[in-house]
Amino acid sequence: MATFRKRNDKWQARIQRRGQNALSKSFHNKADAIKWARNVESQLDLGTLAPKQAMPRLMPMLERYVEEVTPTKKGASQERYRTAQLKKTKLAAMHMDKITGEVVTPRLISVWSPVYVGDGFAIPKYACLTHKEPRDKIPKIKRRTP
Repeated sequence: MATFRKRNDKWQARIQRRGQNALSKSFHNKADAIKWARNVESQLDLGTLAPKQAMPRLMPMLERYVEEVTPTKKGASQERYRTAQLKKTKLAAMHMDKITGEVVTPRLISVWSPVYVGDGFAIPKYACLTHKEPRDKIPKIKRRTP
């Protein structure tokens, strides 16, 4: 059930379900809050909204990718090295729903030269595809446009 309250100059919608974390979001007007709450509640009823804790971290995906996919590739040693470098960054500890192009690009540039950043996007992308999580629960990595 959703509850609404006015906080400062905004409306806060809060959805609480037994056995799940509470979801809340603030809006400038109450109509938007009600619309969001209805949408989220219907997604929860249908089971299409994945809870936050269900999103996997990048590290286990990278480890599985290195074990299963990398040995079959021609450039396995280079890919193992790049993946090891990627595992050392804070990016590897992040949940998949928090990884965007704005987060990925500066971190990869700090590890690799800008020439190899494009290759760096491929490793997390294919690690996600080979992970056992359903593809629709794993967000796509959005590249930042220059």
